[in-house]
Amino acid sequence: MCPAERLAIAEAARTQSFHIVAIDDDPTTLLVIEEFLSGDHYELTCFDDPERGLDYLLAGGKADMLLLDRLMPRLDGLAVMQRLREDERLRRLPVIMETSASSPSEIADGIEAGVFFYLPKPFDQRALRTVVRHALDNSANVVALNAELEQANAALNRLASCSFAFSTLEDVLHIASYVAALYPRPTDVLSGIREFMLNAVEHGNLEIGYAEKTLLNEAGTWELEIRRRLADPRYRERRATLRLERTPQELVLTVSDEGRGFDWRPFLVMDPARALDNHGRGIAIARLLCFDSVEYHAPGNTVVCRKRREAAGS
Repeated sequence: MCPAERLAIAEAARTQSFHIVAIDDDPTTLLVIEEFLSGDHYELTCFDDPERGLDYLLAGGKADMLLLDRLMPRLDGLAVMQRLREDERLRRLPVIMETSASSPSEIADGIEAGVFFYLPKPFDQRALRTVVRHALDNSANVVALNAELEQANAALNRLASCSFAFSTLEDVLHIASYVAALYPRPTDVLSGIREFMLNAVEHGNLEIGYAEKTLLNEAGTWELEIRRRLADPRYRERRATLRLERTPQELVLTVSDEGRGFDWRPFLVMDPARALDNHGRGIAIARLLCFDSVEYHAPGNTVVCRKRREAAGS
């Protein structure tokens, strides 16, 4: 698959009409959601009965993302999440939890249940659109990466080690999928590989800080800023590297960049204080879901991710 085809897949995934399922016991909130998202590339299916909404999802109803209320009678949002995680088809469905329960302990409960996007009530149109766009952009990238993955040559599994240099978003898109193909279960690690490569580009080499990315996401100009900095003489010669080593016991992924590093420690865990931000969860999600261990080397511009091989028959 050529770079133009890869970009076309990613762009098509981002501009297609996404189907959003909203579950909230308050009909007024559902009407607000419909009004706020009207005019965008979204189709909505709304349920004011959480049991009916869950039945729809478990029966294979169309859904690219779920907007889920946290506090509902009979079946609350966390109970719905538990049922979704038990279903292999729905485990990775992007979920945004609407919540007025925003204490650190309550958000921590949601994180433990697998919710990584939050929308505090009451919300305005801008907040809703921003978090929906962010969650669906993540999903669109996974679609593009999986398309790449299907093209990876099975002969790559003969490799004992490999190295790549990268600098652009396009590099991240196609290198991540080929590297994931070297793992026994590529889809388990694909998003994590992409996350660490993307961090090396945007935060490392291009020096986009946390607060700055928050503003770029809100304005919808993050990708434009990435491309602007890639053309900036201060950054355009910088390269990041990825190396994968495969042994009979484990696979070791090392990603390095030419940036100044950062304090990685707060980002290794899902901090409830950042749960309402429009980004900042990727490292913790990769550590929880993709790799057995994630270790940064000072000053923070090199990360080593380990994944054990499963014993035969396990």
